[in-house]
Parts: sequence; C-alpha cells; structure tokens
Amino acid sequence: MKKLMTAILLICIIALMVVTLGLCDKVQEKEKDLIAQEEKMKQIETRIVELEENKTTEQNRKEQEVSKETENLGTLNVKFDPNKIKTKTEGMKYKNKIQYVDSITGMSITLEEGKVYLYTEPDNQTHKEIFPKATKKLEGQEITGFSSNIVEVHFAYFGTDVSPAKIVFLMEDGTVEYADSKKIIENSEFVSAGKIEGISNIVKIESVEVEYYDETGNSEGGVGTNVAIDKEGYAYDLSELGLNK
Repeated sequence: MKKLMTAILLICIIALMVVTLGLCDKVQEKEKDLIAQEEKMKQIETRIVELEENKTTEQNRKEQEVSKETENLGTLNVKFDPNKIKTKTEGMKYKNKIQYVDSITGMSITLEEGKVYLYTEPDNQTHKEIFPKATKKLEGQEITGFSSNIVEVHFAYFGTDVSPAKIVFLMEDGTVEYADSKKIIENSEFVSAGKIEGISNIVKIESVEVEYYDETGNSEGGVGTNVAIDKEGYAYDLSELGLNK
C-alpha cells in the first residue's frame, strides 16, 4: 500500500513538474513577446523622434530659403541713386548707369557653380591694342584665390577710352574682390588680387557715368566709372577707391 501511495505521489510530482515547466516555457515566451514589443515600441518612438527632427530641420531649411529669397528680392530692388554716393568729391555729378559691350574688347567671362572662367580672342583688334603682349587664346581659364563664394562677376571700365578692365567679383559675404585683366592676360596671373577695402554689405555692381565740373560750375566732360551698391542703396565709386589705377 505504501509503495502504491509513493508511486501515486511520484506521478503527481512528475505531473506537477511537467505542468510547471510548461507554464515556465509559456512565461518565458510571454516575456520574450513583451521584450520584443518593448523593443518595437522603442524603435517606433525613435522613428517618431527622427521624423520630428527631420520635420524641424526641413521647416528651418524652408524658412531660411524664404528668408534668403526675400533678402534677394530686396537686393534686386536696390537701384543706383546718384544722390546716395558715399565716396563723392567736389565737382562730380553722377548720372544714369551705362552699358559696356564686353565683346568689343575680345573678352568674356562666365560664372558656373561659383567658379569663374575667362575667354579671350587675341585676334580681336581692340584686344590687340589693349593687350599688345597677349598671344595665347584663353578658353575657359579659371581664376582662383577667392576668400568667399562668388555670386556675380563684372568687367569694370574706367575713363573715356577703352582700357584694360578690372574684373570685379561680388562675393556671397557682401565683400568685393577684383583682378587686373592686364596682369591676367599678359602675365598669366590667374588669381584674385584681393578685397577692395572700405566697403561691405554690397549687393550690386553697376557701370555709371560721372561728369566733372570746374569751380565756376562749367562741365569738363564725363567719364565712365563703376559703383558698388550696398543693401541700403548707398553707392561707392570704385575709381575713388583706387581701382582705376
């Protein structure tokens, strides 16, 4: 009888162990499911944070673009005002802007992705007169050595006669750099000569006419010059800043 009871007890114990092990397995599976769900939730939360950050970044980018477009629109509306010359001296009267035809001198320049390339026609008669030592044809010669990104390039002629132009570069930071076309073409100095000192926040370069008057008010004739215009509309005569030397 004792043996029978012992056997029954052992069977019960074994059955209980089997049930317990089964429950343990189910608990472990549940724990794994919970861990997997928690990990999935973390991934979802991380993704939500990333999307929010991307949304904020994109929104900031668009706001910056709108701000830049608005600023650019404002600078486009800046016009040359003869009454807002900062470098004006006595006996000078500025007039409307003038247009030079650069092809007459056998030079052209392009701005491509922030880089400038110079082209020349040494067989051009005017080119020969301005650059008598030039024999090599430049076909997309890059000019380098700038301190900032270029947003505009301009041939600056001074005086009444066609003379070697200064190449003026309007930079992204509102400064202006220049290069001497004679040194570039005759001496192969394909680099910027540096910034024009004394001006900043420049948004536009224009060619204009200036007329000189004597002490009695009589006109002594007009010449061409170039002005740098800042974002407030004030203009600076580049010849008065020494660029015509």
